Amino acid sequence: MRRIVFLNTTSVKSPYTGGRCIPIARALAKRGYEVHIVTLHHAFTRRTSRSYPGGITVHHVGQMHVYKSAHTTQYFSLARLIRVVLWGTWAIFKTGLALEGDIYHIGKPHPQNSISGLLIRGIAKRSSRLFLDYDDIESASNVTRSPWQRWGLHAFETYVPRYVDGITYHSTYLGSRLSQRGIPAHQCFRLPSIVESRRFQCVQEGTVKRWRRRLGLLPTESVVMYVGTISLANHPVDMLIDAFVLLRSKGVRARLVVAGGGPDLEWLRHYAVERGVIEQTTFVGRVPFSDVPALLQLATVTVDPVHDDVVARARWPLKIAESLVAGVPVVTGDVGDRHEMLGRGAAGILVSPGDERALADGIASVLNDPGRLAQLRKGAKEVGERFLSDEVIDHLIGFYRGEL
Repeated sequence: MRRIVFLNTTSVKSPYTGGRCIPIARALAKRGYEVHIVTLHHAFTRRTSRSYPGGITVHHVGQMHVYKSAHTTQYFSLARLIRVVLWGTWAIFKTGLALEGDIYHIGKPHPQNSISGLLIRGIAKRSSRLFLDYDDIESASNVTRSPWQRWGLHAFETYVPRYVDGITYHSTYLGSRLSQRGIPAHQCFRLPSIVESRRFQCVQEGTVKRWRRRLGLLPTESVVMYVGTISLANHPVDMLIDAFVLLRSKGVRARLVVAGGGPDLEWLRHYAVERGVIEQTTFVGRVPFSDVPALLQLATVTVDPVHDDVVARARWPLKIAESLVAGVPVVTGDVGDRHEMLGRGAAGILVSPGDERALADGIASVLNDPGRLAQLRKGAKEVGERFLSDEVIDHLIGFYRGEL
């Protein structure tokens, strides 16, 4: 087993961009494996293949199911979407098959990469093994334009796990869901997302200062920060705006920084104006992945606003792990594995989900108590250390080989 091929539908610009796949791929490459990532692109123009130091090659072969440019996301018409999906499926299949991998790992149970992976395994037969990364409830978290699209996603996440050799997942909820659907425990492996330590150990002071100037922040100013996608379908950032209104009424002085792009970015800007907090809010838009560690250095606390729903229970948020690695405590709803991620409260504040008042109180409890803030910062650093370890990759290799 020397060549591992990831089949992705999310855009991967290089091994130096974000996502769950990249740190795992780099850790495998460091152990001597040849790693290929066959993926779609958010603004596809032409097919490209590029090799990077460390044994990773990224192949962009087609257009994603949405088109992203600047800070916005555009959705295709039904007819165009069908063409995009069919072409993407063919492109992933053709490239993946030609690579003759020993291991194929489907990035998500999406139609394009799932069909491609199953076809490749059917043709390659016993010469390769097929795995699925089950990291979300796609039918609930994706924005769909019609009921049949949601039904299709639900069908793929229900049936694809039955036809692969093994499944990786990262949250307790997803593990329980797989068990309820009759997937044997020996076919499942919990693979939490890992954070690459080099990104946070090499933060340039000049980059931090540049971001401070760009955001117009004073050295002593408290900063409440959200870093992530602006899509209200699965990230209720509007609740954070509402919580900030309540903070202002309590006399808490702070700057809200919202970093990220997505389909609801402009709506959220208007909502901040409507709620009267636009003067205290800075919308950054999409941030280069390489700049996230520097941006986090400016945060007093980060926030992951959530409802108590399937989407939140299924996730193991990378944004929380990265915040803790940066030594920044997190305020979030007590849903899913967040209690575990925050070290049972040692690294942040857990509040009632879906409640802007509870969220505001949680943020205020940190900003108004310097002693507690210092304690949580220390806890964040300590808890964050476990997200830097890639020892789990050794177990993943054993899972690939059928040794677990």
